[in-house]
Amino acid sequence: MAEFVELRGGLIVRLDAVQLALELEQGGHTLRVADDRLVVSRGGDLAPEQREHIRTVKDHLIAIATYQPDAARVAPDFKQRQLGEDA
Repeated sequence: MAEFVELRGGLIVRLDAVQLALELEQGGHTLRVADDRLVVSRGGDLAPEQREHIRTVKDHLIAIATYQPDAARVAPDFKQRQLGEDA
């Protein structure tokens, strides 16, 4: 049974989808959505296991890639770091 995690701002997604998104990012990939489809940069560099995992959690990866938490619910220091301001 899949485990779920709540991200800052309230989005609830599968934990393994978050872990995969981080793994892909650390590997130099980016996730984006175009025409309601998930696009993974450098898709030709993905291992077969990664491709299968992406297919399994695709809807959750789309949610993660498009998620923008409500600014009022995000900690002020996080917003400042995102904007490049001193905390």
